[in-house]
Amino acid sequence: MTPLLVTLGVLVPVVAVTMWWLRVRMLVVRVDGVSMEPTLRSDDRLVVRRDRPDRLRAGQIVVLERPDGFEEYVWPSRRAPWRRRRWMVKRLVAMPGDRAGERLARYPAVPAGPVPPGYCLVLGDNPYASTDSRALGLVPLDRVLGVAVRRFGESAVLPG
Repeated sequence: MTPLLVTLGVLVPVVAVTMWWLRVRMLVVRVDGVSMEPTLRSDDRLVVRRDRPDRLRAGQIVVLERPDGFEEYVWPSRRAPWRRRRWMVKRLVAMPGDRAGERLARYPAVPAGPVPPGYCLVLGDNPYASTDSRALGLVPLDRVLGVAVRRFGESAVLPG
């Protein structure tokens, strides 16, 4: 066998596995709305890394499943097709064991004590235009898709 064929025989599978891994672990989402202004603007595109709940940290910008409803929020069935699910971008502010803090204590949907296991609290950076834990209450950690790691465009670095 020639060295070129040997190199291609190694390189092609490595590239294929790398592409598969990136497809499984990373995705691109578009911000829709003003709830994360001034940090993110509508139509910003974000690279999101899918992560397990134990890797999430307060302060990160996350993508999570959007609940159905207007007055009463209901989490959609987990059996719903992935492509039909709706997503929203928020900042993770409290993980299991963390306290919500005084600024959230006045909202009835936010628990007074520590966040229980399996849940988190999220907020939009624009409190006047965000549906977040102040209305939704506790968010199940298994509804968090992943963490925004980079923004496309002029200012690609994400704060937090």
